[in-house]
Amino acid sequence: APHCLFNDRGALVKLDELSVQVGRNQLSEASLSSQEHAALELIVHPAHNRNSVANDIALIKLATEITMTNYIQPVCLWNMDPDLALIAGNNGTVVGFGLTEHDRVSDYLRQAQIGVVDTWTCTESDRAVYGNSLTSNMFCGGGRK
Repeated sequence: APHCLFNDRGALVKLDELSVQVGRNQLSEASLSSQEHAALELIVHPAHNRNSVANDIALIKLATEITMTNYIQPVCLWNMDPDLALIAGNNGTVVGFGLTEHDRVSDYLRQAQIGVVDTWTCTESDRAVYGNSLTSNMFCGGGRK
């Protein structure tokens, strides 16, 4: 996401300040199965606006190819089919180091199954948050415990 590629001054990070690591499941220590790749190019969505969540997507073109292994595999992405009824009610997997329930960055890679929610249900769940920001090229995920 572009918001991850901008520094505190609002400029894109320099390529030599960025590396992409795959196959890593712990932040504090690289494993034998991890690979590090230099970034060759940053491609930010042309309609990205730092003040909006719309078009918050970017690509990082790598200088070298990733070697697929038992630990390093491609991910499945949404095909952008406008008929969200095809995916609403299904689960997707989210993965990341993100914040834990104690507001600390996890040292270990975590994953969760998240249900895909139709746009109406999502908007109605919190109109103040989703009412003006959820667009047709987005889908909503989540649930309540």
